[in-house]
Amino acid sequence: TAVEDLHEGRLAESQLDWLETILKENSEAGSLLFLHHPLVWNGDQTTEASERLFDILAKSDVISIHSGHLHTTGINHIGKIPQFTIDSLAFGVDHTKDMVNYTDRNSYNTYAIREQEIFSKTIYVNPNAKVVWTLTNEENERYTIEHYGR
Repeated sequence: TAVEDLHEGRLAESQLDWLETILKENSEAGSLLFLHHPLVWNGDQTTEASERLFDILAKSDVISIHSGHLHTTGINHIGKIPQFTIDSLAFGVDHTKDMVNYTDRNSYNTYAIREQEIFSKTIYVNPNAKVVWTLTNEENERYTIEHYGR
């Protein structure tokens, strides 16, 4: 989903062609899909892709989707498929109504699959995180565009 000079994610039709071909062959335990950018976050689509992506997923044996990019942990759903967004080993990000707090929190996730059901556990390397940098939402948006593009 990563595209040069674009902060948000994108899936091109050629990538969807590839994904559709790969997912036509079912896995005994179900398939896991890993992406850099989450497809959705808090109900909003966050990766640019056609509706075809969601049709491909609905017809597939994908039992979970995994992404990073946001440097925070969360679970969203695409239809019945859980999407796990995981923290980072580099730094954490916490959003409030008006501020974005960058922290020294870092973690990784472990997963267990039983009978096509997935279980996630977050392991915190630095559980006592401190805020190391704070920006307003507007400052964060400007910084992101300046350094990473739209």
